[in-house]
Amino acid sequence: MKFLRLLFLASSLACLASFSAQASDGLSLKKEDLHIKMEQPNLPATKNYEYLEQIKKLKKSQDYAKKTYNPTLELNALEKLALISGRSSKEYLIAYVRFKVNQGGKAREEAKEAVDKLCKMGKYTYECIQGKALYDISSPQMKIKLQSFNMHETNRDYEAAVKDMNELMGIPLEHSLRHRYFVMMGNIEGREREAITGLEAIVKEDPTDSTFKFEVKKDINTFKAQLLANQAIKVIDDTKQSTVAQNKLKKAISIDPDNSNASYWKEILSYSTYYRMIEQADKLLEQNNVKAASALYLKATNILKDSPYAYVGLTRCAVLDKDVPSFEKYSNLAITNSKKESDAERKRIATSMVSLKGNLYSNIADDYQQKGDRENAVFYYMRALKIDNTSVWNAYALSNLLLDKGDRYTALKTIDEVSPSVKNTSEYAFAHALILDKTGDTKKAFEVLSPYKHTSQSIDENIERFEQTLALEKANKLYASGDLNGAIETIEKYKVPYIETTKAQYQYEAGDLNHAVESLKDAIAKDNTQTYSKLRLAQIYHELGDDENASAVALSLKEESSNLSLDNQRALGELFSDLKRFDDAIAVYETGLKNNSLDDSHEDSALVSDLVTLSNNNKTANNFKAQDLEVSEIEKRMTKAWMQRNIAVIEGDLYKNGTKALEDYRKALAIYDDKIGLYSDDKLYTKALRTPNDPQDWLRQSIASRGAEYYQEHNTVITDAIRFIRDSGHGGYSDNKGFINVLNISFHMLSGRVAFQTDRTVTDAGTLTGGAYNDMFGSCFATGCNDSSKHKRSINTYALSYDNEVFHIDVGTAPKISGNKVTSNALVGGFRTYFDYKDWSFTPYVYHRAVDNSLLSYFGDRDPVDGKLWGAVKKTGVSLTVSNYINEYSGIWLKGGIDVLKGTDVASNTKFSFMGGYYFHLIYRPNERLTLSPSAMYMHYNKDLSGYTFSQGGYYSPQQYYSTSLSLAYMRRYDDFSYSVEASLSLSHATTDSIDRYPLKSKYYLAEDYDAVTTKSSSTTIGGGITAVAEKRLGSHFVLGAQLKAIKSDDYSPLNGTLYFRYYMDAWEGDLPMPPSGPTPYVEW
Repeated sequence: MKFLRLLFLASSLACLASFSAQASDGLSLKKEDLHIKMEQPNLPATKNYEYLEQIKKLKKSQDYAKKTYNPTLELNALEKLALISGRSSKEYLIAYVRFKVNQGGKAREEAKEAVDKLCKMGKYTYECIQGKALYDISSPQMKIKLQSFNMHETNRDYEAAVKDMNELMGIPLEHSLRHRYFVMMGNIEGREREAITGLEAIVKEDPTDSTFKFEVKKDINTFKAQLLANQAIKVIDDTKQSTVAQNKLKKAISIDPDNSNASYWKEILSYSTYYRMIEQADKLLEQNNVKAASALYLKATNILKDSPYAYVGLTRCAVLDKDVPSFEKYSNLAITNSKKESDAERKRIATSMVSLKGNLYSNIADDYQQKGDRENAVFYYMRALKIDNTSVWNAYALSNLLLDKGDRYTALKTIDEVSPSVKNTSEYAFAHALILDKTGDTKKAFEVLSPYKHTSQSIDENIERFEQTLALEKANKLYASGDLNGAIETIEKYKVPYIETTKAQYQYEAGDLNHAVESLKDAIAKDNTQTYSKLRLAQIYHELGDDENASAVALSLKEESSNLSLDNQRALGELFSDLKRFDDAIAVYETGLKNNSLDDSHEDSALVSDLVTLSNNNKTANNFKAQDLEVSEIEKRMTKAWMQRNIAVIEGDLYKNGTKALEDYRKALAIYDDKIGLYSDDKLYTKALRTPNDPQDWLRQSIASRGAEYYQEHNTVITDAIRFIRDSGHGGYSDNKGFINVLNISFHMLSGRVAFQTDRTVTDAGTLTGGAYNDMFGSCFATGCNDSSKHKRSINTYALSYDNEVFHIDVGTAPKISGNKVTSNALVGGFRTYFDYKDWSFTPYVYHRAVDNSLLSYFGDRDPVDGKLWGAVKKTGVSLTVSNYINEYSGIWLKGGIDVLKGTDVASNTKFSFMGGYYFHLIYRPNERLTLSPSAMYMHYNKDLSGYTFSQGGYYSPQQYYSTSLSLAYMRRYDDFSYSVEASLSLSHATTDSIDRYPLKSKYYLAEDYDAVTTKSSSTTIGGGITAVAEKRLGSHFVLGAQLKAIKSDDYSPLNGTLYFRYYMDAWEGDLPMPPSGPTPYVEW
């Protein structure tokens, strides 16, 4: 094989000498001949797909023979091609030309004959042009001239090879030589694209599918990959272009994965991707997007597993996430993977890990401090300082917490034990002075900070503040001693707004409101941003009765209310309410509710700003403001709850928008309890409305109690009860037993509550004895009545009522005697209203009601003698109830009234009554009371109509009645159970005058005892009674209750028991009533 190569070179050198003569040869080519006409050869008609495949295989065999310098193999392939395609085919002739020109000498002339045959078939065909080009470059002269190109090609002197070829002939026509030319060009940086274009032209011109064409395509891909890679490597370190460069490198590798430079490209791509990814993660971390940054750092560790820098980033993420296990893991990996770095870099990474660990503990401490967990905050600040005692602000934070715990000694010791390397800095002096000031040692704080005057604006402001504080302390002492002039003179030289405001406060406390106004004006003139001074000015204007100026100042404050502290926003809202500007009050409250600022004044904000500057690369001082400049989160929440409650008061009490007030109270309680979003659930909200056993602060109690009122006012409640009645007496008219079934439905309407109630009353008075002089009933007494039937009546009555905070009104039905039957057509009702005057409450009441003392008085009854109905008494009257709330433990009440009583065939009567009492709570707790109540009563009826004879009324009606009683009531409420027990003891004296047995004589003339009269009597009675009521909650909607009431006296011993249940349409987990109470029959309203 080597021999053949040497022979070929020698032949080439011999032929180069005659190259110049070749120019005049008819076979010479011009550059325009490069534009080849793609003429198709005349193939035999029998040529098919298998034939074409055989030719392709033979051409590949020829290419291989030529490439391996094996003439025998090449000749065999040529002969086979002749057999398949014929010796006159283009495929054979061009292959024959290539074979012969390589042999040189006489064979070259045989090649010329084959070229002539090809060109006769088509002058511009691929085979003609390539045949002529092969013949031209195979001359001895041309081979000599190509020697220099061949030498530069062998030595890989690409630029020299291209230069020689350009000087010799330009772009070669012959594809093989042209391929070699463009391969040389492609290896010159910057000329890849030109080489690619040239090689693509070869592929386009060559209609065959040869090994040579495959090699050309492969070189095209190589140079495309090199072009992309070279472009990428130039700009890959440019941050702005690195992404594009990385994509180009990836494409280059995908185009030519077997390129000799592919491993180098992959290495560059990995490093670039890694460091760009870390840069991007660092930026995300600066933006506090820890989650995204952590994901990128983790991704980077998969690119360069042995680099420390991604692990350093993950360590920083762990610090911000306060994740101790992750910090330990990634900090160890960062240190382990830094072993390949320089000594200085390894040391820098190790030092940074220590510093980050201190920051980690400091961040954890900050988190605990914000949550109010001071114990854990102290623990982690101590750990942070143990790692790095150069952090002034960690020492400050720890000292601050220790002071909050009351540990003054350790707090001062902590701030004093920071590293000596920072003790002579203004930053340390600043923190030290703030701690001293907090301990109350403002004088020493002033001494510590004074040497650093003019170091920073904030330090200067605090030096001045300390000086002013010391002056104020002195002024306060003078003011307390009564030396107002001395106090004012002490602070007079400090012409700063808050000093002027303090002076105004001195004047205000002394009652000098006009001079206080002037001082506040001076403060505002010096600094128009003094919002507190403006607020106090508006408040004093209002106290002076100058509401015009008060409104003007308040309205100017409203425009900048977002700059007020929350508490001052609340005060401004209340001022607007006092000025009757309720819409402005709501607007201010709503601004405050949206305000998340904890800080009160612009002075504080300036302090914090400078703390951040002083802290430099240390932890910012935002989290470490002096405690006396902070408003705690709890105080902030309380103030917001107060503001939301004030909105509810305006909406409910003034605008009568109960629905809005209901939601405002719900929001207020959610803010107070820090349960935003949770109290939308009715069960959770109403449960939170329960009254705790221990007294609440006034704000929560106000929110919860009013919230409960509005909630229940808008709730629909269904109550059903049955009352069993027993009152022993004379059979037939006073031996009463029976029941009342009550169904009540109440719901919200028209800013109040509407109730609909239906009662079914059944009363059985028993059976008359029937004998003469036994039954004092109707006209039976003298003659007796043969009446063995039960005196039993039942009726359904209906009532509709409306209640609001101002009045109550109801209308309903009651029994009525119509002709010879009892109906429920009688209209009854009542109206009461409520108002207060100073400490007194008044409730006037007018009414028209049925009298339910007996079957006779309520239903009416029939005289067995002649079947006539009489009774069904109604009272029409007016009363006034007055009460005075002395204090939370005691009060008094009074009630007086006049009634006119009339019934069907019943004598008219009048009643005057007066009663009063006093109550005193022996136990007065939120869910428990023990109350002692003495009371007295006087009652007078014009006639004694208590009998059951015809035209009597059947109701107790003494002419003089005096009574005193003493009751003791105990009531207790639990979450789901409530009960009360009341016992009473009474002493009463009554007198009755005599009256005709049949008062309406004109109505009745048949009785034999027509002229009989009753006997005048008097009695003194000791009686007692007990009432017990209990309720049990069965769920969020149901309550079951029971009541028992018994009274015992000489001639009156009623007993009744009630079972009832309540159903709430909206869930109610709030307080059960205390005392519990069932529904009241309409007749007792």
